[in-house]
Amino acid sequence: MRFPVLLALSLAIAPTTLRAQGPTLPLGDTTTVGVRMPDYGAAAQLTRNHLHDKWQFNVSAAALILSTTVRVDPDSGEGTELNSEDDLGLADVVLRPRLAARWRPGARHELELSWVFVKRSGERMLEDDFEVGDTTFSAGARIGSSIRNDQVGLVYRYALHSSETSQFGLGVGLGAQIFHFEFDAIAGAASGGDTTVVEGSAKKKLIGPTGSLGVYGRWQLSPAWNIEADLRGIYAKISTVTVWDLELGGNVRYWLSDTWGLEAGYGLGLYDVKVEVSNDESLIKYDFAGKVRYSSQNLRFGVNIAL
Repeated sequence: MRFPVLLALSLAIAPTTLRAQGPTLPLGDTTTVGVRMPDYGAAAQLTRNHLHDKWQFNVSAAALILSTTVRVDPDSGEGTELNSEDDLGLADVVLRPRLAARWRPGARHELELSWVFVKRSGERMLEDDFEVGDTTFSAGARIGSSIRNDQVGLVYRYALHSSETSQFGLGVGLGAQIFHFEFDAIAGAASGGDTTVVEGSAKKKLIGPTGSLGVYGRWQLSPAWNIEADLRGIYAKISTVTVWDLELGGNVRYWLSDTWGLEAGYGLGLYDVKVEVSNDESLIKYDFAGKVRYSSQNLRFGVNIAL
């Protein structure tokens, strides 16, 4: 008796369940019924395509892997070429904030402004003499060094192709590597092993212009997932300044909603700036003469805001 009772209850409940989920079908109808389950993913809440946002803002924590070689020349001749990490004891990995903003004034046009601030300091006992400008630091002296570098960049992008799911086009980058160098002798070793305080310091500032030309691409994998890539570079000589740089990077973006998203990205920048001693005929005049070779890798994780 148990099986017939269960069967009767099932038949009595089935029409009620079917009416709650959709139209009731005749018992003899062989039409296949599909039940659509609700989508609880982020994509179900997205109503905008983030490839075409008017405004986007990004705040990231960036782990920077740095290498800097600097040479500050005197009025005549060349100074000593120094590696800031190996020779001066500066950290080669630092964690810093990165800020960026994008504006799309048209369907194919975009401007992006980014800023990263880096300041490192350290001490190191000199193994050899070296010259910074007109100042000579002798072997055995303990040197305190500080290098501050503001990285400011503006990129204009023009989309040769733009659709709902992809973009690719040309990119033009302009920016500056703003360096502040400080070198101070803290102490030196005199003959006989005694320690004596020595004097000597050097401070220099360089605003190294950067520019680049290249390509970019963006793809929408789903309403919630985007990937992006950039590649730019240039070589130029203007008056007494010679600049070479290469910039590449990419990121993955996951949008939690129409406004908020997450980003993971990687970037590599290689910069070489050489400044010759200025004279009366120089188009660009610098207080700095010498060479700076700078490389920066960044691994970043951040938050995106779309407006």
